[in-house]
Amino acid sequence: FFSLSRPRTPRAPMPSCPTCGRSFGSDVSLLQHLESTQCLGGSKKVHGGIEKWEKHRKQQPFTNGRRPQGGDLIADEGAWDDYCEQYLCALCDRGFAQLHHLNQHLRSGVHDDATYECRQCGRAFPRAHQLFQHVRAGGPCAAGNTARLGRVMVGDFQALQGGPKLIGAGPNLRPEATLRFDGAARPNPGYGGFGYCIEDDLGVEIKYGVGFPANPEDFHCTSNEAEYLGLIAGLKAAYRECGIRRLQVCGDSELVIRQMTGEYAVHSYNLQPLKDAAVKAAKKFLSVSYTHVSRKKNKRADALAEKGVVQAKKFFGHYLYSDSDSSFSGYDS
Repeated sequence: FFSLSRPRTPRAPMPSCPTCGRSFGSDVSLLQHLESTQCLGGSKKVHGGIEKWEKHRKQQPFTNGRRPQGGDLIADEGAWDDYCEQYLCALCDRGFAQLHHLNQHLRSGVHDDATYECRQCGRAFPRAHQLFQHVRAGGPCAAGNTARLGRVMVGDFQALQGGPKLIGAGPNLRPEATLRFDGAARPNPGYGGFGYCIEDDLGVEIKYGVGFPANPEDFHCTSNEAEYLGLIAGLKAAYRECGIRRLQVCGDSELVIRQMTGEYAVHSYNLQPLKDAAVKAAKKFLSVSYTHVSRKKNKRADALAEKGVVQAKKFFGHYLYSDSDSSFSGYDS
């Protein structure tokens, strides 16, 4: 017999606790488990690991600088009150019928300091998983980088199995995002334009940019110069605006890719300063890898570069044939 059903798409492995082996449906559920149990030492240990992860990446997307004072409290049978016939919380006098319900209450962070903060609305939370639940619930707070960086942080932990350290460096860690860039000149040399787009680890576009070299004294740009300008603009946007620290760069210019990897030498005097600027921008990342792709796989960046060429023609045409000064913002996104 032959089956006419479609083959099932393999699912991504479910995150699991490295100590007890329990699997969870999401990274937020795993983080909640780590904070509410003693598998990794409790919420204080997890908070310390997140701070080390932030320090290693030279960014602070989650914590607000406050040190956790409470947390990791455990009640025993001494919390039983004969008069109320309940287990009482010593901090709020709330009663519970069972001891493990009281311990769940204590581990929930309701009596702890709010050490995590949403960078969009400023709301603070005592637990990291509460912050991630907040930003993933939708609304304006979901538009920031917190949700994506939270997924990256838990992914780093899963890749390294590093306990509470959660350090974001190691050979097993994949790139957080992909930068695709392109440049064009019409004619070559002539009106130059460049573009880039940044995709997260799920393939969703999170940033794009379009621009052109705005130098009224010399508007003759080569396609290779435009390619480098697109790469530089994309690297800066990925680091500053998206908070990315491990990046994969894809481009259809074999010359630029090979020069960035050191396989090709730079013999053109006008490309050397651009390559130096690109290398300087790339050094800020923890890791950057370069991959040469075909033009068919770089359609989005190619279309943005062509848009930059159109903007360059409009800008320089206005400059050459108008006496009035015009302002220029560099690139839009």
